[in-house]
Amino acid sequence: MSTYRLLLVDDEHDMHLIYKSTLQHLPVTFNDAFDGSEALGLLKKNNYDLILLDLVMPEVNGFEFLDKVQEEKLSLPFVVVCSSMREKEIVMAAFQLGASDFLFKPVQTQQLRNTVQTYLDTLARSQSDFSNLKTLVESEIGYVANRSIGASSPAFAASSSASKGSLHFDSISRAISYMVFNRETGKLVVTSSRGAGELHYSVGRLQKVAFDNKTGIDALDALKLLLHVDIVLVK
Repeated sequence: MSTYRLLLVDDEHDMHLIYKSTLQHLPVTFNDAFDGSEALGLLKKNNYDLILLDLVMPEVNGFEFLDKVQEEKLSLPFVVVCSSMREKEIVMAAFQLGASDFLFKPVQTQQLRNTVQTYLDTLARSQSDFSNLKTLVESEIGYVANRSIGASSPAFAASSSASKGSLHFDSISRAISYMVFNRETGKLVVTSSRGAGELHYSVGRLQKVAFDNKTGIDALDALKLLLHVDIVLVK
């Protein structure tokens, strides 16, 4: 079993203890940073699989950290924002700077464990699944038809009715993981019994989202609750 490296970035020592206690049974090791400047230094020296990032910190906050990462063109792993800031526009701004997901404080332990586990599962499959999917989409054939990559790895499923140049996913989390992991630019079109939605990405960063007469974080929250969906990547 692989061991994954997590960077915990929060100015509250108690939060570090909560993260470690909640995630101790997962195959992870931890590094601690207590502001964005310290986190930036660690990111330059080490490779991380996931960052749990607070937004409100002294000295260099979470937004400034993400901005610096972009400015210095550093490789950014999956980033889950954990913040007491509930202004939806602010959280959406974090997505636009490279965040992959968000949890509001006080963080529920089961929700934290499930969220981290989802990304660890993604990483465990990413080297084969993501690269295979990307090759299929960008191949000279240019379409996915009558085959399921998920036969040996159930994370992703190509629709048997996939149209030329399209790629289908069967869950929101898998589609988002693909976009972030591959730094994709395009639109995810979501179809469900509750209606249609869209998530727009630029180089793996969520720019806007709409669903069920909602936009931004409200729309993303609603999309995450869907169980049966068909999601198509449109470039």
